[in-house]
Amino acid sequence: VEQIRTALFASGEIDPDGDGLPGITGDPDSNLERLVNAGAIVGDIAPPDPALTVYLSTNKPNYTENDEVATLTVSPRNELGQPVEGLPESAFTLTVDGLPTAWDSGSFSEAMGTYTMDLNIAGFEPGRDYAVEVQVTETRDATNVLTATDSVVINRVSSASASVIFVSDIRYELIFKNLRIFVTVISMDGSPVADAQVATTVNLNGSPFKSLSKTTDTNGVANYRIGGAPDGQYTTTIEGVSTGGTYTYESSRNVIDPGFTKGSP
Repeated sequence: VEQIRTALFASGEIDPDGDGLPGITGDPDSNLERLVNAGAIVGDIAPPDPALTVYLSTNKPNYTENDEVATLTVSPRNELGQPVEGLPESAFTLTVDGLPTAWDSGSFSEAMGTYTMDLNIAGFEPGRDYAVEVQVTETRDATNVLTATDSVVINRVSSASASVIFVSDIRYELIFKNLRIFVTVISMDGSPVADAQVATTVNLNGSPFKSLSKTTDTNGVANYRIGGAPDGQYTTTIEGVSTGGTYTYESSRNVIDPGFTKGSP
């Protein structure tokens, strides 16, 4: 687009009066004057080569011993980044640790170029990673048969491990002069932990600044606000996470706090 625009300006085709603005300054109808076919200036623009890209994801980051099915989502995209719709079930192949594997019969479906299928994981051993790969084949014509793959790792954690919780994310956001701090708590199976009391110490330039305690929402996020936050380097120390005995908090699993600088360092 910029190439076409530059060529048209250089030729005077969209700036007849040479003032650096489209059209003629003061032109009452505000039309662009003397437009020509851009192709005549920059030449034919070749379409991109046929290509296929596949994205594979799961409905949960981790699974527990009680989970027997993992729902896989497959999103094929063409060379323009558009969803590839209408692929038959036979266009998909699935492997687990390199071995051909069938998804649950009747679980295959499509919605506007996004495909889902259920994989039975009842036999997956807890504590072990399983490499799941999908290959998609798109046949456009006799000379254009495209294939692409993507993979994910599926892990089933033990029920005991699933009761362990930790802080998975600490994020800062400055809104005008107010500093917001978002602390996310999840369990080992990746589920957000609601109603957890998260006690923190917010440090400014290496010294304790405020002690704050908030309860996580349904997304597992505790939201803190520091109004009129002064400039400086902020860090957050997690003093504790309590759920009334429902979970076991393991601070050793907490994410590393990235910190935040407000104003000039």
